[in-house]
Amino acid sequence: MRAVLQRVARASVSVNGDQVSAIGRGLCILLGIAVNDTDTDIDYMVRKILSVRVFNDDKDEMWKKSVKEYGFELLCGTCVRDRCLNSGRKSRSEMENRYPSSPSTVRLPKPDFHLSMKSAQAKDMYDKFLKKLGEAYEPAKIKGPVTLELDSRKFTYTQETL
Repeated sequence: MRAVLQRVARASVSVNGDQVSAIGRGLCILLGIAVNDTDTDIDYMVRKILSVRVFNDDKDEMWKKSVKEYGFELLCGTCVRDRCLNSGRKSRSEMENRYPSSPSTVRLPKPDFHLSMKSAQAKDMYDKFLKKLGEAYEPAKIKGPVTLELDSRKFTYTQETL
């Protein structure tokens, strides 16, 4: 499971020109779910998202406070998990070094979605993520630019687990 976090002063999501969700100051979260993600990955992401220090403190010192410490809002959405997007300028061996977890899935120069969880399963996993996030934080503050990517298995991917 991977998450891209973006610190925002405000954010919103619109569908066909209609705003469906909006937040004030907080984090915009895009969650990518893979076929082998589990509840352990959800627990890791919930802990990290609520505790990552991306906000200044009262003395304006950077990287001192989390979204939970300030009570800011969260705007959550899912994204297609794309682990191998490439411009086509890198060699296969360079890509294998950059993405050691999936060397056999590198296809240049387009994204590879083979490791993405199927839609129905991903929706269930995403709903579970939102439920656990709501249990760990204030549900009313969770809605559907410093940017960070979190990966619950950054150092544990192997061919056997994929």
